[in-house]
Parts: sequence; C-alpha cells; structure tokens
Amino acid sequence: MYEQPYNPYQRNIGIVKDYFKTPSVLALAFLNIAAIVTSFVTALVSAEVIRTLAERAVDYYDGIVLQIFGSQTLKDFSQYLHETAGQSSALSMLSSASILSILSIIALFLIYFKSRSSRPDASPHAGVMILYVIAILSLIGCIIMSLLLVAAIALNFYLYSLIKSRTEITFTIPRGNITYSLDTSTLLTIAIACTIAIVIVIFLMLFFNINHLRYIGSVKNSMSSVELSRKGAKPYGVFCVILAVFAGLGCIASIPSLFSGGSGLLSGLGYKKDVTVLRVCSILMQAITCAALVMKAKIALGYAKYIDEKKFGYNEPESSAPYIPAQQTPYSYLAGSKSATPDDDVNPYLDEKKQPTCPACGAPVDENAPFCGQCGSKL
Repeated sequence: MYEQPYNPYQRNIGIVKDYFKTPSVLALAFLNIAAIVTSFVTALVSAEVIRTLAERAVDYYDGIVLQIFGSQTLKDFSQYLHETAGQSSALSMLSSASILSILSIIALFLIYFKSRSSRPDASPHAGVMILYVIAILSLIGCIIMSLLLVAAIALNFYLYSLIKSRTEITFTIPRGNITYSLDTSTLLTIAIACTIAIVIVIFLMLFFNINHLRYIGSVKNSMSSVELSRKGAKPYGVFCVILAVFAGLGCIASIPSLFSGGSGLLSGLGYKKDVTVLRVCSILMQAITCAALVMKAKIALGYAKYIDEKKFGYNEPESSAPYIPAQQTPYSYLAGSKSATPDDDVNPYLDEKKQPTCPACGAPVDENAPFCGQCGSKL
C-alpha cells in the first residue's frame, strides 16, 4: 500500500488549523461587529454635539489663550481647530474605527471557517495575511502618532518659552468672570509631567504594536516554513490583559455617570438626551473593548502554549526510504553480496592479482623463484 510522504509544511498548517478553529476566534469577530455598531451610533450622536460645543468653546477657551500668550495667531489657530472639530469628528471616528475593524472581521471569519474545514487544501493563510497587513498599518499609524506626540512636546515647551519671563500668569474665564492665577514654575512642572506621560504613552504604543506584528507574523511564518513560531505572542497577550484591566476599571467608574442627572455644559446647551446616549455608548464601548482584549489575550497566550507543546512534544515519523549502508563500494551490488561490508566487497572484473607466498613459511616470494628466500623450501 502506498504511504503518503512526510510533509512538514502540511503538518504545520494542520497544527495552526487545529488551534484557530476555537470558538474564541468567532467570538472576537462578533465583538468587533458590536464595536463597529457602537462607534457608528456614537459618531451620529456626537457629531452635532461636538460642533455646538466647539462653537461655545471658541468664546471661552480662545479668550483664555489670548489672555495668556497675547498672540492673535495662536487664537486664530485654536479657533480653526475648534470649528473643524465637529465637522471631522464623525468622519474620523467612522473611518478609523470601521475600515480596519471590517477587515479584521473578514479575516477572523476566514481563519475560523477555513480552520474548521476538513479539506486538506483549506488554509487560513488568507485571513492571517489580512491581519498581518492590518498589523503593519497599525504600526505605521502608531509611528505617525508618536511623531505627532513628539511635536506636541516641542509645542508644549515652545508655549512655555513665551511666558517663562513672567513670574505669574493671570487670566479670566469669560463665563462667570472668574480669575485664575498660575505661577510659571507650576506651568513648567506641568509641562515636564506631560512630557514624561507622552514618552511613556509612545513607548507603550510602540511595544504593543510591534509585538502584535511579531505575533501575527509568527502565525504566518508557521504555515509557510518547516519550523513552528510563536514570537511576540506572549508579550502581546500579557499587554492585552493589562489593557483589559484598565478598560474594565474605566467601564465600572463610568457607570455612576448614568445616574448623575443632567448637570454639565452639554446638558445646559439642550443636549440632555444626547448626553445620556453618549454615556451609554461610552460605557458599552468600554465593555466591548474589555471583552475583546480578554479574548485577544486568551487566543495569543493559548497559541504560545499550544506551539510550545507541539514543538517539544511532537516526534517526526520515521522515514519510509530504504536503508543504505554507509560503507560500501560501487561493486558490492554487482557481486550480489547480502552484507555490505568492506570485507565482502568483490569486483569480479577488476580483481587485483595477488603476490605468491611460500607454502611453508608464508613469506612473499617472486613468481619465478625456484626456492623461498626465507626458509629455503623448494617452490
């Protein structure tokens, strides 16, 4: 009976398929769908609220900016940012939250159903490649965001340089005619604290996205090479657990805001109902994010453990090829010898002629010698 030859590539694809047919992959896809729906509702509700709030903020915030820095250019720039905030908020939320999420949902469904398929040619490689591209785009976005944060640090110290010659800053909030005074040393302390916080955020973002890319890349490489890989899976999973804890704490801390009534600037502007919807969407989004992070951590940490078990607990099948002895000459098969040892190798065609010996003492003698030169026996 014909025996299927051993194929390490096909074996690795089977190992990856056996793991990713877990229901956790399908649950993560549905959590992403819920996140898209929640983001869409939040964007629709918040677009008008943010636009109105931006118009009101111009009268308050920009007046303070003008008082502190004495620069009309900064005031005009701040006003431009506030006026465009409401127009771009919905588009930015929908584009950033939906496009990559939709691609990840497609990828997760491909991975799950291809992994569950019993067909030998079914492979989750296409879904993994989509996730790999998403991880690359996320890392690029993280790098761009890091550069923007570095620019924010530079702007932070530039603004401080405008007022460092003054020992005290006094400004009045237009609404309520309330006057505040800040010492410049306090502002410097705030600037340094903000800088440290931004550097930490940059490091964490890069750490998370780099390990995410390594993790997805290891899954991709496991299906296209003879060696299983789990690089980045453990640090990515641990980081997801930490983020899930913070998301859960934020969700719990936000619940009392649902029962705080209609106080606040937005409620005072006539958006009490919208504020309630925004609060519900915010809490729901945090809960979905927490659950998705828990699921990602479960999948990543489980993958690392699963690959370790397969790498160190799997023995390759013995080769079905015939055994060929290491020591033999090309003529051992012609001789028809059963054992392939150097003593049994015989060349019937090119056998060298042996030197004659004396039958009495065994000493080598010449072929035509009449007597043995060693013992004198007659030959």
